[in-house]
Amino acid sequence: MDPAAQDLSGCACFTPGEGHHHLLIAALEAADNAILIADRSGTIVWVNPAFCRLSGYSTPESVGQNTRLLKSGKHDIHFYRNLWKTVLAGDIFRGEMTNRRKDGSLYLEENTITPVRDSGGRITHFISVKQDISREREMENHLRQAQKMEAIGTLAGGIAHDFNNILGGIIGYANLALMDCKGNQEAVESINQILHGGERAKQLVAQILTFSRQQKHEMRPLPLQLLVGDALKLLRSTLPTTIEIISRIEGAIPPVLADPTQIHQVVMNLCTNSAHAMKGRAGRLEVALDSVHVDDPAAYPGVSLTPGHHAVLTVSDTGHGMDASTIKRIFEPYFTTKDPWEGTGLGLAVVHGIVQEHAGAIQVESEPGSGTIFRIYFPAWETPIVSAEPPAAQEPVRGNGQSILVIDDEPAIAKTVARLLEHLGYVVMSETDPRSALALFRKEPNKFDLILTDLTMPGMTGVELAVQMLQIRPHLPILLTTGFGGSWDRETLLGLGILEMILKPASPLTLAKAVSEALAATRPAAPPQTPEIYTNE
Repeated sequence: MDPAAQDLSGCACFTPGEGHHHLLIAALEAADNAILIADRSGTIVWVNPAFCRLSGYSTPESVGQNTRLLKSGKHDIHFYRNLWKTVLAGDIFRGEMTNRRKDGSLYLEENTITPVRDSGGRITHFISVKQDISREREMENHLRQAQKMEAIGTLAGGIAHDFNNILGGIIGYANLALMDCKGNQEAVESINQILHGGERAKQLVAQILTFSRQQKHEMRPLPLQLLVGDALKLLRSTLPTTIEIISRIEGAIPPVLADPTQIHQVVMNLCTNSAHAMKGRAGRLEVALDSVHVDDPAAYPGVSLTPGHHAVLTVSDTGHGMDASTIKRIFEPYFTTKDPWEGTGLGLAVVHGIVQEHAGAIQVESEPGSGTIFRIYFPAWETPIVSAEPPAAQEPVRGNGQSILVIDDEPAIAKTVARLLEHLGYVVMSETDPRSALALFRKEPNKFDLILTDLTMPGMTGVELAVQMLQIRPHLPILLTTGFGGSWDRETLLGLGILEMILKPASPLTLAKAVSEALAATRPAAPPQTPEIYTNE
């Protein structure tokens, strides 16, 4: 008889006839779930093939061993005490537990342990039915992470909208003050400093949106210097001052075919990872750009490079470093040496995916206590990029008494935009309630030469307002302003009859140019739309 069957037949809990006995053995052995039978002391007396596949232990290696063979060290003594208390009382234990395979790897299992009694009602054995749920939990965690990132992106959009409204008031009033204090040089210089700070804040919001927004990848020839510089500006405001950031660019860096958002994400993830490696102490983070011509790819061990010019991004730190076994796993999704509340283990996996998508390669050098160096090789774009000459200083385009209706639920924005347009020679009315603006327009639809409306407003969105106005007057020029465009793109808005979307906070030059071009544009009437479907922003 099979040794396992012999062990099973010796259990006092199994007393059926011979035919039923063989059927029972065949059924248990065919089961896809791992099954283990142990006596009251925890000694294993029988296992099925599925258990051997799950644990890595063969039947001879399992039978006769205590169930402690599988302990992972992930559960404390109270967990096991509760388990044994439950089954020895004659109750069924159901729960999830982490166990260790023969090769040392861990797995999460869903375990049901049922006490088995003899003919006298005494508990003699326990049957444990196990199912590996590691992959299911990983998928659930991945879904939760994706949902969390989507929520963060939505939150970033909302914050950007509110913050841009605040900035719009600050920058708008500063521009008005600048117009009102001609001749007072000290006041002009002070206001220019306010505008400079506002512009930096505006760029910071734009960088946050770029980092969080999910969008189609746009591969085009790019100079890495500008992208790295923008990322470092954002990093400087987020990393502790104990970390010294050094930027080094060597010689002429060739452009690369890349998506700017993804390259920005690579720099941010690598630098954030390095900052974590220096957590709690002073350190140095160095970001360098240089170029190399690869003649013999074999001269670059550990990476797969193609011959030719490459731009090289290097991120190095003075952190705690990594051993060889850690380096082998750092690009695995969800692998992390951080505490659970400090990261998800996706940062370097994302970097690896982006670099592969850009036909690049990553080289890692690190030793415990000696810091870490990441080198990323991007194939150079051999066709030169022609740089346009910077535009000469321009004066805002002035109006000639045209009538404009400005709608924005932020009173400060509505007022500053109206005053700026009045200063440029337009006749302006402003409203903070889109429904009041629509009622005003319905009374006198030919009174206004142009509508300038915010996108996100309570009660009615700017898109819905525009569509209803265009139903009344199809050729009406309409401009949309927003602190966060969300899912709206220029093509969709043009299809609705909206000429342009202006991102807040807009400079007087940008605003004047958009208004002037909209007033001068000739276009076909917008197709009739049902306004209710445009309320999602």
